[in-house]
Amino acid sequence: MSDFNSQKFEADPEHGPMVKGADGYANNRGAYISFQHVPSQRSVNFKAYITAFNETYNSDWASETVFGRIDPIYLFKNTTRKISLSFKLPAASESEAFENLGRVQKLIQFLYPNYTELPDEGHGQGGVFAQTISQSPMIRLKVMNLLHDVAPLTGEPTTPDTNLFNYSFYVEDKNDVGSQGLLGVIDNVTVNHNLEGNDGVFHEGSGVILPKLIDVTISFSPIHEHPIGWSDRKVTEKKEQDKVVSTTTQVSQPFNEMFPYAVNLQDAPPRATTTMAKSPPPPALTQAQLGALVESAATYEIVLDQLHEQEAKTQAGRDEVSAVFDDFKDIMNMTTK
Repeated sequence: MSDFNSQKFEADPEHGPMVKGADGYANNRGAYISFQHVPSQRSVNFKAYITAFNETYNSDWASETVFGRIDPIYLFKNTTRKISLSFKLPAASESEAFENLGRVQKLIQFLYPNYTELPDEGHGQGGVFAQTISQSPMIRLKVMNLLHDVAPLTGEPTTPDTNLFNYSFYVEDKNDVGSQGLLGVIDNVTVNHNLEGNDGVFHEGSGVILPKLIDVTISFSPIHEHPIGWSDRKVTEKKEQDKVVSTTTQVSQPFNEMFPYAVNLQDAPPRATTTMAKSPPPPALTQAQLGALVESAATYEIVLDQLHEQEAKTQAGRDEVSAVFDDFKDIMNMTTK
């Protein structure tokens, strides 16, 4: 659960509404990045001003070249996964800049292990202590639904359990997708305080500056806690029809259908199709309706004949006028000559 409050240390009337809006969006919509230090179970969250999120999957193969064979023989070793994440921490006020710096400080502390202090027997209590590592600095990283611990589904695809992480689950925003972050180790962290340029800093007191914009880039190597890959299963089918027929087929199924993004396509709704509705058959006509139709048809034929006759007369009149005009032109030509 996030607890962003950029005005926790000092109210900012000028940028208040903008800052409160970003806080509310991160808190209410779960738009944040979460780091959990496994040994101490402490967490630090950052608003999801993500500038880069890259995943790299590398498959390692051992190749053996055989005499007379064009291509080598490949032997699979493993597939490793690397995460590269970059995000920004902008500050609209001194209070937010102070909180951003404190959150980055907490993240850097997560890179160091837990130590157990053992008293030196030669000096006794209060003397020199020897420190030994008791727990390595393992991290759980969660980037909303894109990166988190993905457990396999329980039950068959038709059971209610598989409604988890389906399309409705995502778009209705009922729950925070993924219960906890993905276990792994942080290989490196780069922090750019952007002291130069237009971003600059807030000057607080003598010798105190608070960066207005911090860039953080991390490299993360996951440690998967659930099996990943494919399982070969033999399925036996028996049919009784005069005699017993037994067939055995080998089917490959993934160990974890939800890896890596917890997207469940098992219950995807069928694609919507548009079908034209069939017109109902016309009702049967009575004798009276049939008679009326016949009479109307006869009337239509009469009217049509009259129109054709009128058109013929009209065309004959046009031809007659055209002939008279031609005679007139001949007379005018003879007169002029």
